[in-house]
Amino acid sequence: MTFFSIKHVILCSALLLPLALLGSASGQHIPQEFGEILFELLPSASAPVTGGPTSGVTPTVPADETHPVRKPSPPAPLRFSTALDKEAQALAVVTAAWRQTLPDTDYLRILNSPNRAPLLAPPFGLKGGKGGTVSIGWQELEEPTLGRQYTSDSSLQALVEWYRETYSIPFTVRTVALTDTATGGLMTIARGTHRIGNTIVSVMIWNPTVGQTKGRKNKRASYQQKTSIAVQERAFRSRDVLVAEGSDAVVELTWQVPYGDAIQQLSQKYEIDPFLIAALVQQESNFNPGAISVDSAMGLTQMIPTTAEAMGVSDPADPHQSLEGGVRYLKLMLRQFKGNVMLALAAYNAGPGNVIKYRGIPPFTETRTYVRRIMDRYKEKAGGGDKGA
Repeated sequence: MTFFSIKHVILCSALLLPLALLGSASGQHIPQEFGEILFELLPSASAPVTGGPTSGVTPTVPADETHPVRKPSPPAPLRFSTALDKEAQALAVVTAAWRQTLPDTDYLRILNSPNRAPLLAPPFGLKGGKGGTVSIGWQELEEPTLGRQYTSDSSLQALVEWYRETYSIPFTVRTVALTDTATGGLMTIARGTHRIGNTIVSVMIWNPTVGQTKGRKNKRASYQQKTSIAVQERAFRSRDVLVAEGSDAVVELTWQVPYGDAIQQLSQKYEIDPFLIAALVQQESNFNPGAISVDSAMGLTQMIPTTAEAMGVSDPADPHQSLEGGVRYLKLMLRQFKGNVMLALAAYNAGPGNVIKYRGIPPFTETRTYVRRIMDRYKEKAGGGDKGA
């Protein structure tokens, strides 16, 4: 193999490896145009090579020999729906890359919640839909925290500039040839992804759009010279926030433990990370609903009779009552100590009076061991470690 061939192989490998890793990390199919763009940037095989035995020698080209440059063939026209799908796939790859900038050990995706307010305001010039919006869902993308779609009379260029100026979202704008002659044979598409705080936003804008013909009978799709805007938001929050407050703090419990379904439901009801609840129950009773301590604490969450009564628990041996009362009490401790998880756990074990008295975790060996063990197991399971029991 010549020196140039070796160098060319190394260069190709270096350029293709990050793209391959990106595709595997995102779990998405990489659109063909990504590869086409990459190979357009690679040097041609006829480029001169410096160094080696030919260093300092200028190759001689016969005067009658020409090397015409082959221009790439224009892409074949696409159907309207196919063009949109390809752009959505490309947007999925970029969005997945942005997702990797948030460490899995520190942040969790908050799943879709009806209580979540959108980060991006609706654009100007809206038409159609309740409040100018309709629900959407791109199959190529992960479940969005929030997804919306708009139809506007404003031009695509004006909408792109509005998003750029308002939210600093960078856009890629392309014109695609279509087989659908009713559209004029062309469609303009803009797509952009940006991270705003701990939220990753994806926006795709295209013109023309698809509507429905008016009339009571034989409604069918028709092309309109309007602009469609699809927005997806994926919000991430740190675990320190999730375990304290948040109406949209929904986390999937992947740790296989007894009473996992009940823990998941109580997690959503009281807005507490389910991994923290499971770690507390494991430390208190090792998931044994019949456990009784020397000081008469009973059940899965080991509540003493007075605390159980205050939390509305009539039968501490009932696993569901015990879980309900224990999680409710933990929520009270989290609120009293302003979301400080370690102080809330110390109060659960030693009582809030002792935490206030010592202005922190009390100097009791049992309490400090209790807090440390729960936090260690919580971080281990919630941070992507072994999900077994």
